[in-house]
Parts: sequence; C-alpha cells; structure tokens
Amino acid sequence: MSDQINTFCSNEELQLLASGITPGYASAPYQFTHGKGVFLFDQDGKDYIDFCAGTFTNSLGHAHPEAVKFMQARLAELWNVHDYSTPFRLKLLRQLNALTPGHIDTFQFYSGGSETIEAGLRALTSFLPATRKKITSFTGSYHGKTLGARQLWHCGFPGEPPSDITQLPFPDGFGLSDAEKKEYEKTCLKTIESCFANNPSIGAIVFEPILGSGGNLQGSISFWNSFDALCKQYSILKFVDEICVGFGRTGYDFAFQRYAIEPDLIAFAKGLGGGFPTMCLAGRKEIMNAKPFGARGGASTTFGGNPLSIAAMHITLKIYNEEKLAANALALESILQEGIRMLAKKYSSIFDFRVSGLMATLCLNKNSTQYTNEFAMRLHQSCLAQGVKVMTFDHLFRIAPPLNINSAELQLGLSRLASAFDRAEKETQMDCPQEFSYSDA
Repeated sequence: MSDQINTFCSNEELQLLASGITPGYASAPYQFTHGKGVFLFDQDGKDYIDFCAGTFTNSLGHAHPEAVKFMQARLAELWNVHDYSTPFRLKLLRQLNALTPGHIDTFQFYSGGSETIEAGLRALTSFLPATRKKITSFTGSYHGKTLGARQLWHCGFPGEPPSDITQLPFPDGFGLSDAEKKEYEKTCLKTIESCFANNPSIGAIVFEPILGSGGNLQGSISFWNSFDALCKQYSILKFVDEICVGFGRTGYDFAFQRYAIEPDLIAFAKGLGGGFPTMCLAGRKEIMNAKPFGARGGASTTFGGNPLSIAAMHITLKIYNEEKLAANALALESILQEGIRMLAKKYSSIFDFRVSGLMATLCLNKNSTQYTNEFAMRLHQSCLAQGVKVMTFDHLFRIAPPLNINSAELQLGLSRLASAFDRAEKETQMDCPQEFSYSDA
C-alpha cells in the first residue's frame, strides 16, 4: 500500500482490539482526527468525504456548529440521572410526538439498535394473547446482534438452539428485471397470505420497509399496500425497524411513509442523535404499556434516555426540521441515482444497485466468494486513498452521506468513487490482501 504510515492507527491498537471489527476497517485501518460538515480529516490534513455518515449515524455531518455549541453546554450539566426528568425530555417527547403518526403516542429511549429491537419484542410478547405470540420476519433482513434480534434473521452461534421464527420472502432481489420483480412480488404475497392463514399463532411481524444491511432492496407501493391489507385482515401487528432507513435517510421522516404502511411499533433511528448513541422505541400506548413490559422498571435501561442523549436528540431534531433534511435527501436522490447508474454502466464489477433518498447499495459481481471479498476490500482501500469513506461488507457496497450534504459535495464524492473504481479494477489481477498489513505501508 502506498499511503503514508501515519494515516493508520498503530499496530498496538489493532492488536488490542477484538478481531471482529468491520472488514473495511480491517482492510484499511485509517485514523481520523476531526471532521467538519461532510468531511473527515486525518492528522496530515487530508480530507475524506464521509459517504456513510459515520455508520448511517451522523445525519448532520460532523461538528455542526449549532449542535456543538448546544452539546458543549450540556456536558457541563448532567450526564446520567437514570429515568428522572431533565429539562429537555418533555421538549423531545413533544418533537417525537409531532414527527410520528398520530396513533403512535408513547416513547421509550435506548442506546443501541439491538437493545431497541429486544425491547420491542418484549413489548409485543407482553401485549399479544397467549395463543398469538409467534413472530415472523423477512428474509434478507438485519435486526441486530443480540440473541433475540439474531433469531429474527436466523443468525445462530455455535451451540445455540435454531431459530423457530418463520421468515417470509422479501419482494425484491438483485438482478431481477421489472417484469420479473412484478411476478416475484405476486408470489411473495401468495406465500405471505398462506403463512398468515395457516398459522393463527402468528401475532406480529418485524420488518424493514427497505432492507438496510440487506442491500437497500425495496418492494413496490402496490406490494406494501397489499401486505398492509393482509396484516389487517389477519390481525398481524407491524413492528417496523427504521433503525437504518428512518429519520430522513430515504427522503421521508420514516421509510414506511414512502409506502403508506401503518405501523404499530417503530424502532428508530441511527441518525436520531446526530452521531450520539441513542435510539427510540415508539408505539401505540396499549402495546407500550402492556405488562410486564409496562410494569415499573420493565422498559427501563441503564443508559437509554440519559440527559446527554436526550439533548442530542432534541438538537438534532431541531436542526433536522429547520434545515428540511428529509426534503434535501429526496431532492438529491436523482443526482445519486444518476451517478450510481453511470458507475454501473462504466464498471463491470457492479452487478446491480438500488437507491433510496440518500442511501445507495451497489451489489458487486460475485465471480467467487474469495474473489468478491478480495475485490471489495481492494475497492474499500481505493476509496479511502481517493478521499471517500464508504461501508463495504463482502459483495455489498453501501453509501449513505450526511443528510445535509449539498449537490456539489455529492458530485465530488461520486467523482472520487469513480476514481476508486478505476484504481480497483486495474488492480484486480494483483494479490489482494483482505486485511491490512503494516508491511504494505
């Protein structure tokens, strides 16, 4: 690797970290010192467009001046008083009540996605009758890494019992033509209706309206309208996972609004705190307050809703509304769509792609698992070398810039991506290491 050694973290740091860090970082362990707007900087002052907004978290970019000033004042006040009230909690609850649909009227705060999904599962099982506690999900979904969350997407560890959760087919797949997708959606709906009709113990489904980690795959409005009708027909509660795709990311406050889905519970969102670790579970009062979840202490958590996270959500929401960031994401969708389309037309390594608002996924060609993984890591390294930070996992190459990016910055990022693809495709015949070695620097 030709990059300067001081671009990277120390070998000691890598040795002390657990090996299960993300593959992109393992392939190119860059060290960033600060950020401003959509840009990150290393200690040499080189800039990198943050094309994944932290990890879909930094909706306001980095060091937004209004947010920084506000949070600096909060740091000198309170850090944790558990569930006790603080000056900004009621203000935040009012903001969230205005943001969510009218029938969603009760909220609880958490610090991570998996914890929020687990809380929602506890709320559902507290509310559902004894004969209808079975929960289902979609194939290709991702809902977190804790045991209950992993059961939803059939991710088992050695020695764990297999998941008994029925997975339904998601109505999209890479490589499908428009006609094929239309027919596939019909097949999916038939399978879903059969499952609901023949399994009366199913009381709820957990799903992402647009698959986040699963590749930005998406059903049509027609599909989701029919799905919503089936859920109502069979009295299936809808727990919508908006952790990745919510809070303006797809051009709407929530991705379910693109499809007129009516949720019963919502888990959201990575960008809600502007990069601060915080999440929200929102739902119908009768579900959220059902016991034992609704019993005293049943929904509480050590760090969720701490004063700093409440403040971060409050100021992020304020700026999000004032700067009309969901509308900005929707307005820039066509630029991102066209930019990705041109990349796919030029580079043979791109098999297919999906774009929703300011979120895009490129599916890389899978000649073989080893080849694809090696090329993905080489591409990730090339992106950083060209000054653009992305998210790469195996064959899925993901883009999600801050919601306040402007058209010029978006075009610059796309230009740097093109240069990265140029470099990576030229190096495909090289011996491509999957993880960074200091001997390469």
